[in-house]
Amino acid sequence: MRSQSTLTVILGAAATLLVILTFVCVSNHGAAVAAALTESQPPRYLPLEPTEPSCDVYPSGPRNDGATPIVYVSGAFPDDASRARIIEAAQRAFPGAALKDATTIVVSAKNRPWLSHMPAFVEQLPKLREPAIHAFGENVRVSGSTDAEAQRTAVVAAIRSGVGPGEVIDAISVRTKAEQAQTAVNTFLESHVIEFESGSNQLTDNGRTTVLAFARILLKEDASLRLEIDGHTDNSGTVLGNRKLSGDRASAVKDVLVEAGIADYRMTTHGYGSERPLADNGTDEGKKKNRRIEIHVR
Repeated sequence: MRSQSTLTVILGAAATLLVILTFVCVSNHGAAVAAALTESQPPRYLPLEPTEPSCDVYPSGPRNDGATPIVYVSGAFPDDASRARIIEAAQRAFPGAALKDATTIVVSAKNRPWLSHMPAFVEQLPKLREPAIHAFGENVRVSGSTDAEAQRTAVVAAIRSGVGPGEVIDAISVRTKAEQAQTAVNTFLESHVIEFESGSNQLTDNGRTTVLAFARILLKEDASLRLEIDGHTDNSGTVLGNRKLSGDRASAVKDVLVEAGIADYRMTTHGYGSERPLADNGTDEGKKKNRRIEIHVR
């Protein structure tokens, strides 16, 4: 009987231990599941409304495809009146441009000094190339480029006068003479084609007239500037033949420029053949674009 009682006690203790272990395992599993859920589903925090006003205005600039340019206006404003004044200023500064309005009204935004002056700031932007203005909090950043230091100084001074205690971040660059000359060259070549006789380095009459007109532009520029004249072809013919033809055409342009008064030492020539296409050589239009003379100012 004593042995049977002892066995009963042992079995009872084992059963109790099993229950305890089961409870611990279940509890640990539940804690692990809860932890996993917590890790995979972090609490979500809704963003607070900004307390600082902001404003961005910048135009897309002229479009090469002839499409209507766009002026972008975005930011957070404390009231609709200040927002409307800036949008109207952008439309005055860039007439003919389509307006892209991404502005919002945030009633908690502070009324910073630049808000009342931003329309005047925006009207300074057309004086710059690729201009942009960004304001946040007390500070205003203006960027773009100009050809004259005096122009940069005047634009920054006009903006600084209306920022109050904030900072004007001047990111306006003054273009070098080479950059200015390159713009003149690109503008000219966009509307003029330097023509050659088919398969030859002989300029057509129109091609020669174009090069002489181009020389008149270059003669106005600083004599210290250097020119790199690059010839390009489509992929018709052989690689070596195209490379020679493109180099000969670049040299022909240089010869006419020398005749017009551009010093020989200012110019170098290269022939790249069909190695640097601008368009698909699989179409006639693409081949026409690839047969070209490029002039780079250094």
